[in-house]
Amino acid sequence: MSRGSYLINAARGPLVDLDALLAALHSGHLAGAALDVLPVEPPTRERPAPRHPRLIVTPHAAWYSPTAEEEVVRQATLSVKAVLEGREPPGAVVRGKFGY
Repeated sequence: MSRGSYLINAARGPLVDLDALLAALHSGHLAGAALDVLPVEPPTRERPAPRHPRLIVTPHAAWYSPTAEEEVVRQATLSVKAVLEGREPPGAVVRGKFGY
């Protein structure tokens, strides 16, 4: 990454080498970083969450907002309703398993 970049990982913990990330933050190569996922979740005494003044670590909750939570419930409800009515749920990835 270019000097002064910010790294954000909200995908998968193992995608980021934590030792390399901390070294890049310490050297000033990276301006900052945010991690919503870690290689070991939840962090343990043996594998604690990394710490650095320019690093933010959140508890695998980057998706969360009151609106997002409402949307998750709404979409799940619509999917269950569709299946009970014999229709394919909106956004279905696996088709035909339940006969639609």
